[in-house]
Amino acid sequence: MEADDDGTIIKWAYCKWCPAVFKADSRLHGTRQLNTHYKNCNDNPDIEKFRKQRKLAFKKNIGENDAGGSSMGTLETWKYDEKDIKQSLIELIVLAELPFKFVEHPAFIKYSAKMQPRFNLPSRFTIARDISKFYLEERKSLLNFLSNKDTTVHLTTDTWTSSCKRMNFMVLTAHFIDDDWLMHKRIINFRPIHSHRGVDIGRVLLECINGRGIKNVMTITVDNIASNDKALEYLVDNLPDNVEKTCTSKKFLVSECPTRWNSTHDMLKTAIELKEAFFDYDFNNSSFARDLEEIPKRVDFEVCRKVVSFLEKFKETTELVSNVSCPVAHLWFGEVLGIDKHLREWQNVNASFCVMVDEMRKKYDKYWGDYKKINHYMYFVVILDPTMKSDMIEIGFRHLIENGCVPMEVDNEGETFLNDDEVCEKMVKKVEKDMRLLFNMYKEKYGTKEGSDLPKATSSQNTNTTRRRCNSFFQEKVGSKCSVVEDEMTKYLKEPSLELEDNEDFDLLNWWKLNSPRLPIVSKMAKGNYLAIQNRATVANRATVGWAQFKKAKDHP
Repeated sequence: MEADDDGTIIKWAYCKWCPAVFKADSRLHGTRQLNTHYKNCNDNPDIEKFRKQRKLAFKKNIGENDAGGSSMGTLETWKYDEKDIKQSLIELIVLAELPFKFVEHPAFIKYSAKMQPRFNLPSRFTIARDISKFYLEERKSLLNFLSNKDTTVHLTTDTWTSSCKRMNFMVLTAHFIDDDWLMHKRIINFRPIHSHRGVDIGRVLLECINGRGIKNVMTITVDNIASNDKALEYLVDNLPDNVEKTCTSKKFLVSECPTRWNSTHDMLKTAIELKEAFFDYDFNNSSFARDLEEIPKRVDFEVCRKVVSFLEKFKETTELVSNVSCPVAHLWFGEVLGIDKHLREWQNVNASFCVMVDEMRKKYDKYWGDYKKINHYMYFVVILDPTMKSDMIEIGFRHLIENGCVPMEVDNEGETFLNDDEVCEKMVKKVEKDMRLLFNMYKEKYGTKEGSDLPKATSSQNTNTTRRRCNSFFQEKVGSKCSVVEDEMTKYLKEPSLELEDNEDFDLLNWWKLNSPRLPIVSKMAKGNYLAIQNRATVANRATVGWAQFKKAKDHP
């Protein structure tokens, strides 16, 4: 305060962060200028919460398969929001599987203070409550989506007995494509069961499906054991509006698991790469020869090399069809025929391999030897691949005919035998006819309005891509013919197949996302019914690991 010439007392206010000075008598000058300066002072540490204008920030695009991110990104606006930061912290702990006490680690506290000193880190107890709340919200959102009448779900399930041989467990996983055409896999149930009897498994599956409110179950993929056949029969009898057709279908030494052939492949392949280590060990350690009945010789490794070469095709195919992060159902036909060709090539290699190949040939013929036993749904999903469409089916059927897998057929009058081209054409038309029947059902359900004539999209920037593998069966291209289109299905089948360059990535889901305005009904068929079909159930080990991590986190928060 100070007095002017006539003795009037004047009150002055000094800013704590800058040299600004203001008259501060509230009765004479008010407080508006003080509030205005407080919200606009550039040296005020709390100024961000008063600023309405957002800042520009560069956001990197980080995909599921790109842990380190990429150089590509987008420019967006940013504003300090404590709720958003806290939500990101929750997602960090959940996705990185960090313990709750991570938020109280001195290094993280220091890092957070340097990054944003205004953010108050929650305690481990607070973050535990928030994560529990976050789980319940996500669970509710997922169940609401699955229970939607327009959501189609594909299920995979597996059962096993714990190592102590006293408890049986079952895991149920849902696979679906969301409204943004992204593939998802969610474990929706993990629970103990009384036994591995088919009826018991079927009851638990039905209870899980009803408990989650799932309205539309398109397919259920199970392992090829007898009890699962009984479980599926139980579900067919009890699930409403079900589809009655089903399709069953650094280097260290690796130990072999007798019940898993892929472990034999990995063991032999690693041994071949480390074969010199065996010889060096024999030379430097005399006990090596005493402990073994017979020391590996170089000729033994040559035999191993042939076995690995034979099993490599099965290894690649298994890894491909086991992928759950992107659609692979449309690749099954080419892979199955690739195995058929592989077995035929190895049947005459030498006598020692003939016995093994013959046994695998019997197993192959049991599941895939008769094309009539294969559910036509599996052919439909192949046609929905715009890079091949019916061409893939036609070339595949031609391969089956040439190798005597299709019996001779006569014409409609029952007099003359059809030639190979006529039989192949008849088989393809039968599949297309069945697919058109299903298309008409969708057309009645979703309306008869045709899609707009948008340009056909062929490229994709999505990181979730499926690499087109070179397959000898489908190098041949069938020329397309121009004709007047009748409806969406005819339009789709008449269009030329997409041609891809060698090793070019192709994102099937993104292609359908971009073309859904042009083919609305066919895209609904692709999204809801076929592209999320799983070729096998491979979640038991992951579920077991997740359960063990959950128990560990629960016991040591």
